Amino acid sequence: SIAKRPSYMSICRVESKVLISFPDA
Repeated sequence: SIAKRPSYMSICRVESKVLISFPDA
């Protein structure tokens, strides 16, 4: 998770969706 950029919130949300879609990752 790249939380060093100003859009880390959006990235975290995207990653959350990906984790929900692909819990195996």
